[in-house]
Order: sequence, then C-alpha cells, then structure tokens
Amino acid sequence: MAQITGGPRSPVGVLPPPRRHPRPRALMPLALRNPGYRRVWAGIAFLFFARWMEVAAFSWLAVERTHDPFAIAMVGFARITPFFLLGPLGGFVADRFNRRQIQIAARLGLAGISAVAALLLWLDALELWHIYALGILSGVIMSLEVPARRAFTIDVVGNHAVTSGVAFDQLAVMSTLLIGPNVAGLLLPVLPGAVIFAIIVVLNALSAAVLPRAPQRRVATVAREAIFSSLRSGVNVVRRNRALAGALIAVGITNMFGFAFFPLIPYFAKDVLNTGSAGLGLLISAEAAGGVIAVLLIALVGNHFRHHGRAIIGFAAACHLTGFGLAFAPSLIGTFGLLALAGGFAAALSMMQANLLMIVTPPQARGRLVGVEMVFGGAYPLGSLLVGGLAGVMTPFNAIVMLSAIGLALMVAVALAMPALRARTPAAPSTAGAA
Repeated sequence: MAQITGGPRSPVGVLPPPRRHPRPRALMPLALRNPGYRRVWAGIAFLFFARWMEVAAFSWLAVERTHDPFAIAMVGFARITPFFLLGPLGGFVADRFNRRQIQIAARLGLAGISAVAALLLWLDALELWHIYALGILSGVIMSLEVPARRAFTIDVVGNHAVTSGVAFDQLAVMSTLLIGPNVAGLLLPVLPGAVIFAIIVVLNALSAAVLPRAPQRRVATVAREAIFSSLRSGVNVVRRNRALAGALIAVGITNMFGFAFFPLIPYFAKDVLNTGSAGLGLLISAEAAGGVIAVLLIALVGNHFRHHGRAIIGFAAACHLTGFGLAFAPSLIGTFGLLALAGGFAAALSMMQANLLMIVTPPQARGRLVGVEMVFGGAYPLGSLLVGGLAGVMTPFNAIVMLSAIGLALMVAVALAMPALRARTPAAPSTAGAA
C-alpha cells in the first residue's frame, strides 16, 4: 500500500483527525474579539454610568425645587437641545480631527461640569437655573462626543462587525442605565449631593483614561472643507438614499412624539406616584430593563438582518403605542413595566437606525452623517417642550395621549409614502484603502 503523507499509518489506513471543539474566542461576539474594542467598550461603560447617575441626581434636585411640569420638562430640554443645534458641527469635527482625542477632551469636559455641580452643592448654592445651564453645557459636549465615538467604534471593529459593535455600544448604555440611576437614587438620601457628583467626576475621568490605550483604525483622508460644505455633503448623502432618509424621518418623529412620557418621569414619580428618589431612579432605569434584552437579541442575530427599514417602522410604531399605556399606568410597578417595554422598542429602533446608517454610508462620511442623524434626534427637546406646555394647559395624561396619537399617525404616513424604507438593506460599502 502506498504511503499516505500527512497522517500516521495504521493497519486500517489513516486515522481521522481528532474532533476539535471551538475555542472560547470563536464563541465570543465579533466585536468583543477585538482587544481595542474592549477598551472602547469599557470607556463607554464608565461614561454612561456617570451620565445616568447625573441625570437621576439633577432630576431629583429639580423636583425638589419646583412642581411645575413645564419647568421639570425643561431639564431634559436643556440637556438635549444642543444635539439639535450642534449635531452637524459634531459630525464635521469627527470627520476632520482625531476622533480619539475628541472623545478624551469631551469626557474631561464632562468631568469639569460635574465638578462645578459638586462645588455648588457643597456651597449650598445650586439653583434651578444652574441645572439648566449645566445641562446645556453637557449637551454641547456630548454633541461633539457622540459622532466621534460612533465613527471611532467602526474604525476599531471594521465593517464586518459593525452590527455587533453598535449593539455592544448600546449594551453598555443600557446596562449602565439599569444601574446608574438606581445607585444615584439610593445614595441621594444618605450622601451629600457634592459627594455624589464627586463620584461622577471620577467616572468621567476614567472613561477618558481608558480610551487612549485602544487602537484606532485609519480611514481614508477626508478633504478639508468648510463646515457648511460638510453639512451640505451629509444632507446630499441622505437625499440620495431614500431608505436612509426615511429612517431618519422615523427617528425624528419618534423622538418628538413617541417618548412624551419620559420628560415627565420626575413629575410622575414625585407628584403622581408619590415615591422618593429611589423610586425616581427605578423609573429612569426602567427602559434599560427592556433595552438590555433587545440589545442582546440584536447582538446575536443582527449581522444576519437584511430588512432594517421594516424593523425601524415597526419599532417606531411600538414606541408610540406604549405611550397610551404609560399615560394611565396606575402604579409604580405598572409604570416600570411599560417603561421597560418602551425601552426595548427604543433600543431596537436606535440600533437598527445606527446599523443602517453605518452600512449604507462611505467610511469617510460617517462622522458627518452621524451629525445629520443627531439633528433628527434633536427633535426630542421639541417634544419635551410640547408635552411640558400641553401638560400645563390640559392634564399631563391627556398631553401624552395626544402626542402619541399624532406620532403614530405620522409613522403610518411615512411607511406608506417611502417604499424604499421597506426594501432589503443593501450591502455595506467597501473599506478598501482603510488601514
């Protein structure tokens, strides 16, 4: 018998190779196999743990100073408005400058804002207008940080793991939302506010400290252009892609009308449900309970998803439907459950829209497209103004129902008017030339 090379001889021929079990690394999600992304993910976790603690702390400090639903809704308005105004600037900066350094500077800036809040509380000098002003400054910084972080994530993981990377980014946001507000709510009655904000300073500083050790993938050089040219370029990309345009419109509608309950969570917690800071923290964190489940499901199956637009339509409509139930939720537990359901739909909507944007956008234009996206996300503060103003004219319950109904009707119109949004998602553009 002729010798068979490549294996041991035996009386019955060549033995089959031993059965190999998959390595633990092969069982990891795509994004987490990348050591650089694991550093990025840790930074996001520190950043949003600090952010959600701050949101809960400022919300409670606000309701201690006023019972006016409009004034309370203005807290959210102040934090989110800069996204509407400065989103394009953030996208321009992310495409033109070092994305990692932008994030470091932004996170240290957030630490500075928290330090100012700690000082004002230590001096017993914090007033409602300080909460508004610090919220605006925080929003300005985040409007620069978000496009840089989104684009940097894809720089690190590459197009082949874009869905996994975006999903685990969202997992960091959702898991810290589940924990951060509850930690703040439990600490507020037992620790001075200045100490709580000092903890937030440390978390923001840690989020900046871990990031420089993450590797960065180079993308094709972007031509230096004026900011208005950059914005016009981003808008032109959206105009040429009807599916992307429809997705952004759906997100804008949902941000304005689908989350009408959220700006009034502090009001409902204290003046309707009669709960303390711990109950407020629980309600703020509720959306994360459903959000984490949605993120995990999409992280596992999202890379095989091919109809992002249809999912966007469905999840946006579901966000509006939960608004009807939230308006009349009778108890803390019932409100928590409905907020968790809404959080799952909102997280899924956010990931589907982010995935679609990253898939259909050329790598060198992703930062400015995230900036355009943030303009549509900036519809949320307009919704905060609407629900706060209407709550002062009619009851908060009726205001939420009215806005939810308007948003649902608009979503049906978008789904019917934009068939491209219901079509199959095209393949991602090539990253040839990236190193």
